[in-house]
Amino acid sequence: MPPKMWIKNPKELHTAFKKLDKLSQASTLKAAVNAGLLPIQNEAIEKAPHKSGNLRRSIHPEIVESRDDYCEGATGTNVIYAARVEFGYNDTDALGRTYHQPAQPYLRPAYDNKREEALQEMRDSLHDVLMSLI
Repeated sequence: MPPKMWIKNPKELHTAFKKLDKLSQASTLKAAVNAGLLPIQNEAIEKAPHKSGNLRRSIHPEIVESRDDYCEGATGTNVIYAARVEFGYNDTDALGRTYHQPAQPYLRPAYDNKREEALQEMRDSLHDVLMSLI
């Protein structure tokens, strides 16, 4: 489940956020989400096993969905073998080769370790923008 943030004074936040035009609201949220994804990305890169470094280089943050009042992001990779590394693989492939590859988790532990730091980065990013408007 994605992390959630609660605002202590929503009326003041809403007033300040209304000062931003629609484009600025979306870009402010995107910037905050990207700031929050960076600690998770950096930790995942550190934890990812490497031979060639391809898996580590492929780990990146991405905005999954963005609207004026909502933004969702994820850190991941598009390397086809990434799931095998994260979860392990004990099966026979299409060519009849049997694998007993142990799991080497790197994404989930990175999220678990850096969740609070990611939330703080998002808070700080939003705080900086909104305080400049008040």
